Amino acid sequence: MNEALANWVKKLDQYCLPALTDNIERLRVLGSSEDSSMDEMVAVIESDPALTLRLMRYINNLHHKHLRHELSSVRHGLMMLGTSHLPKIPENIEALEALPDAPRQRLLRHFSQALHAGEQVREFARITRETGGDELHMAAVLHNLGAMLLDIYAPDEMARVRELMHEKQMEAVEAEYVVFGFTTDQLTIELAQKWKLPSILLDCLRGENAQHRRVLSVMLAEQTAEAAEQGWYGKVMLGLQEQLADLLLADPASAATLLHENAVNAARRTEHLGVWHPAMALLHPLPEPEVKSLSAPRFTTAGEMEEGADFCLAPQRPVLLKALRRLVNKDEQELPLRDVLLLTMEGMHDGLGLNRVMFAMLTPDKGQLKARRILGSDDDPLFNRFSVDLNTPNLFTRLLEKPQSLWLDDNNRAKFFPAIPIEIHKLLRNDSFYVMSLFIRDKPIGIFYADRHTRSCRLDELSYKYFKHLVTQASMCLAQIQGNR
Repeated sequence: MNEALANWVKKLDQYCLPALTDNIERLRVLGSSEDSSMDEMVAVIESDPALTLRLMRYINNLHHKHLRHELSSVRHGLMMLGTSHLPKIPENIEALEALPDAPRQRLLRHFSQALHAGEQVREFARITRETGGDELHMAAVLHNLGAMLLDIYAPDEMARVRELMHEKQMEAVEAEYVVFGFTTDQLTIELAQKWKLPSILLDCLRGENAQHRRVLSVMLAEQTAEAAEQGWYGKVMLGLQEQLADLLLADPASAATLLHENAVNAARRTEHLGVWHPAMALLHPLPEPEVKSLSAPRFTTAGEMEEGADFCLAPQRPVLLKALRRLVNKDEQELPLRDVLLLTMEGMHDGLGLNRVMFAMLTPDKGQLKARRILGSDDDPLFNRFSVDLNTPNLFTRLLEKPQSLWLDDNNRAKFFPAIPIEIHKLLRNDSFYVMSLFIRDKPIGIFYADRHTRSCRLDELSYKYFKHLVTQASMCLAQIQGNR
């Protein structure tokens, strides 16, 4: 965790999300009535992300030493807590309506989007007969927790993020990184760990987990709720519909119908928020209302990426040098594999300013490469599902024959591009990148991949040199650690 992120985690640890006044009062009434049903209590708390968060934190603070099983949903939490504690949940919680107008409206929009995502994923789970629909609902509702908190407690910085996205056509994660030095998803991860929130939330915030159907369903729901605010008929939404069709084993038209029906149901359930809901655009599709989204959809096509985004991440030399020093000085403290991977990738992403960085590891049977760790592609379900079949010769099988690297560029694209499987072309949506195999002694472990996400942010010789140097140092570090055991 970098210093800027650590400082914000420490600051936000003392705060709560403000809740809706009506929900606070309804919860107090339900807690004081012997006739209240569990369904009524669940409905009130699930309709308010702030109360959902408060319930989870309250129970963990009360029972954290005695919990045999992790909290998984609002219903599960209430069953563990008992009705006698219910009136204490809304105690001392700030009313959302007391916020100044601008942050109040932004938080209401966040709530609307979160509850829309929750409605979508619960229906996905029902159709796929996935267990734990309530658990997935909770993960979707709290998915953008970091952004919600920063819009309240760092409104000027968040305004700058939106300005960079609008004026520079930057991706949300890149704008957040430029302004804060970290992304809002990274903030959510750290807060979720500190507050002991359900592990499914953490899983859904790590891109490499998109290979798992439950996690992918939350990612698609969250992306759908976000993209819907920009319109239902653009390239972003069409891409999400295709991915959802794959998930549900349905055709894209059926997937689109399901998304629209879920959106309408979500709009009915959130009417009390008093904000515009994207379901309204389904009634009047031509033209759709121009509504400025909380953040630009992160799922974009290659063409869309090339049209804008003239802002490139700035390399941070101190981060690069720190990563290299720690990899070189491995004798000071033996590092586990995950720390070596993270150090190497932070050196690439933060130190070299490479937008998307991934480590894909060989499966035990050596038949596939699968994404193990990813930086810079938050909530891009397509890229995060990186998986290469190694049973057929291709670029990656060649790379794994020995320690070697490749910078795919204009000079060699005609030679190497045909060796990349077509499904990987669709995942990467980029035709210029660095890639290098990682070996421990003479044994292949996986590959590192990095790019700058857009053709307007060019790769360069110096960055390639340091990219190779980082991978080489990681290999030497792991070999030394293995030899000490």
